[in-house]
Amino acid sequence: TRTNANDSAGEGTWDASAGVWFSGTADSQTAPDDSKGALPYDTYLVEELPCAANQGLRLVSMTARVTRDATTVDLGTVDDDQGPRIATTLTGEGGEHLAEAAEHVELTDEVEYENLVPGKEYELTGTLMDRETGKAVTGADGKAVTATARLTPKLSTGKAKVTFEFDATGLAGHSVVAFEELSQGGKAVATHADIDDEGQTVLFPKIGTTAADAEDGSHDAAADDDVTITDTVEYESLVPGKEYELTGTLMDRETGEAVKDAKGERVTATTRLTPEEPSGKATVTFRFDGSDLAGRTVVAFEELSREGHVYATHSDLSDEGQSVAFPQVRTTASDAGDGDKVIDAAPSQRVADTVSYSNVTPGTEYRVRGHLLDAETGKELATAETTVTPESAEGTAEVAFDVDGTGLEGRKLVCTEELSRAGKVVATHADLKDEGQTVSLPGI
Repeated sequence: TRTNANDSAGEGTWDASAGVWFSGTADSQTAPDDSKGALPYDTYLVEELPCAANQGLRLVSMTARVTRDATTVDLGTVDDDQGPRIATTLTGEGGEHLAEAAEHVELTDEVEYENLVPGKEYELTGTLMDRETGKAVTGADGKAVTATARLTPKLSTGKAKVTFEFDATGLAGHSVVAFEELSQGGKAVATHADIDDEGQTVLFPKIGTTAADAEDGSHDAAADDDVTITDTVEYESLVPGKEYELTGTLMDRETGEAVKDAKGERVTATTRLTPEEPSGKATVTFRFDGSDLAGRTVVAFEELSREGHVYATHSDLSDEGQSVAFPQVRTTASDAGDGDKVIDAAPSQRVADTVSYSNVTPGTEYRVRGHLLDAETGKELATAETTVTPESAEGTAEVAFDVDGTGLEGRKLVCTEELSRAGKVVATHADLKDEGQTVSLPGI
């Protein structure tokens, strides 16, 4: 009753006592006859089937010839030898486990093999997997990123290379792992597919930056001769323990060109880091003469590199987080009574100063504080201030000075203004020779 029972048994449920009977056809079976034995006269191919117990071993294949009834054909002792094995090392440019998430990326998987049969042709098929998702990486066409290489080894052990070329623009911050399959005659004989294998992995670093005035951490600064901007760079998918370099360049948002300091030199800064973890933060500090930057906005571009190879960039001119604005103010003084540029050398005179501001943050309250000075002596004659919450980046505000003009015949008075936010001065206009800021008093 147990004849041929193992034909339908699953792995691990085979019955060693179950008999085998080869006779008849698919439509007509003959009854087992133990006096004849299991197999009709013929030559048979005996092949070992794959199972958990022989995984990774070379499966045995042999022939047996049956020429007599009830005779045991002794095939001797059969041992499984170690079958083909492969191990892989995936790298990017420069032989590092790093690559830039660029439009054209080339990764090389060096496959070490052993226990191959010299002179036979094999095929290596690699597939890139996204470690975060566990799914195959897809290219611009939506298909899995794969690569193949054929080899006919002269020795049983050696190395071969599989090269992947693909668009990696969407992989910043991800890690990819190369899975490899070795086949011979269309049949897989070895695989290496460990999603946690660091040797099979290439990381695509990602950086993001936040630039701010070092004074208060805000996104605006005064255009003076000593400006310090700190750029906090957040990074991820770095290989810990290796040294990297961050190189920052300040760009002019309006022109798209590199900012130059008062000496005409590009404003750049660098810092080195050796991270202990794949993700973290580093600071790049720019210190420069920003006297010429009033009314402009600078954007910090950052580049992450190692040993001359760039692995990540962040360069978005429209990114507010990367930006620091330098507000600007200009003023026009006049007689508050008739709008001309002359006031009387008499008591109770009022000077109106129209302050034009630009490159400010809409919805933020600013204070405009003015000083009325004697243009010749620089002596302060009056002060005035007002607050404004602009609805747009540009606008005007009025400041009025009450001054006693008695004894000031023939003098010129100049208005200077400063714009501040939360107690921090972000723009000034103080040119004692500026005719636009000046009113006159007639001489005797």
